[in-house]
Amino acid sequence: ILGLEVNTCCNLVLMNPVVSLLRWAFDRRFRRTTLILIGLLFLLVGLEASYFGGSISLTWVGTAVALSPLFFRRNITSLLVVITLGLALGQWRGQVVLNNAAPYLLLEDKKVTMQGVVQDDPTYHESGQTEFYLYKIVHNGKSLPGKMRVRGFTGATTISRGDELKVSGKIRDGFGSYQAATSYADIKILAVNQSPIEDLRRSLFAGVYTALPEPQSSLGLGFLVGLRTLLPDSLLEILSITGLTHIVAVSGYNLTVIVRLVRRFIARYSKFLTTAGCLFLIALFVSMTGLVPSIFRATVVATLSLAAWHYGRPIKPLMLLMISSGVTAMVNPYFLWVDIGWWLSFLAFFGVLIIAPLITARWFTNKPNTILQILIETFSAQLMTWPLIVATFSQMSLVSMLANLVITPLIPLAMLLTFIAGLGGVFLTELIGWFAWPARLLLKGIIDAIDLMSQIPYALVEFEMGYLQMLFIYGLIMVLTIVLWSRNRQLNRKFEQYNVLD
Repeated sequence: ILGLEVNTCCNLVLMNPVVSLLRWAFDRRFRRTTLILIGLLFLLVGLEASYFGGSISLTWVGTAVALSPLFFRRNITSLLVVITLGLALGQWRGQVVLNNAAPYLLLEDKKVTMQGVVQDDPTYHESGQTEFYLYKIVHNGKSLPGKMRVRGFTGATTISRGDELKVSGKIRDGFGSYQAATSYADIKILAVNQSPIEDLRRSLFAGVYTALPEPQSSLGLGFLVGLRTLLPDSLLEILSITGLTHIVAVSGYNLTVIVRLVRRFIARYSKFLTTAGCLFLIALFVSMTGLVPSIFRATVVATLSLAAWHYGRPIKPLMLLMISSGVTAMVNPYFLWVDIGWWLSFLAFFGVLIIAPLITARWFTNKPNTILQILIETFSAQLMTWPLIVATFSQMSLVSMLANLVITPLIPLAMLLTFIAGLGGVFLTELIGWFAWPARLLLKGIIDAIDLMSQIPYALVEFEMGYLQMLFIYGLIMVLTIVLWSRNRQLNRKFEQYNVLD
């Protein structure tokens, strides 16, 4: 009898924590925003798992969708539902994309003929071939997903973005963001892109090249629309040494600068005109640059932020981050799977929208001025991106932080002056000198500053970092971010009031 009583008491002692934990779990109420964030996180997990062979049946997807009304209870059941729904939808979407891309595997090492549309501005490869990416691909009447890298000789024929082509060549396996590749291809133009947007784009480029000498003109266009294909090799080299290659790449930063400027100058007069003007400029910018991962992300963020601002609804930066990552990854899972630009874009985004506001709220009583805010955001973005850059490219620029702190604040002004010079080159060629000299002076100063910093001893060093080390560093950054977040309740309130468009 005594042994039974002792055993019963021990079981009760051991069971009490379990019972307490279960009771706490079933009694806990979750915020809807928390459930949405968790669901989006597991959506990305499901997409990533599908790439590495994870599979799920449609039964699971249907079950998760059928149970989705339980989301509104906001209890432990709701949490399990959003986790299941996120995983199911992510794996289902990944399987669909991978199955659609399977025909590329059957075409490897075969010479085939495809039709498609040129996605971006062609460049010249070191072999003398013209290089570009083809999308909207059709083979034997069947559409293929993704894009293909094409290299070939075009002779006197000029190929532009948006042209429809017929390409014949031997198909090889793709790498990174493209699903297939071909070299020494036969290229034939089927239709020339004659859209008004493309005409406007060509006119603006011609105006900039008329107004500004090289390499200022190419650098200015790199700032304005991310065009770096025509930059001289010497300028590309010093940009790489100083860790500034991203400033001449198509990025969400350009779009953010445009939206901020419009909002700053028009918001005081009309909220409707501000929103409409920003949306118009977003659409125009996207049509001129193309919907690359960073621009896609920036478009989603800017549109959601504008909608929240227009209707007076707060939206948390972390929610913006997860929604934009979930939307872009669902539209094109290859962004998540193999596109390092997508990862760098979101890491920089996390730094700007999460870490920078925490630093601002923790160490500044009032909101800092524009220059100081840009410096804080630049530091935060650099902090989040350098581990991945070092782990991927095995190089580290020791002057990258200094170069970004010096050059990045000048980019908005350089964009504006380059645009003014381009307009002068298009409409007022007789007064082009007056329109161009501010841009010429600023861009020359930027190039000289970059060249000077690139000559600092050991500006670029070889540095090996494994992916486990990289993950450890990101773990430390996340711990420090959480500690900073949890230190002060007032800090949390200030953080939640941060607006991406401010």
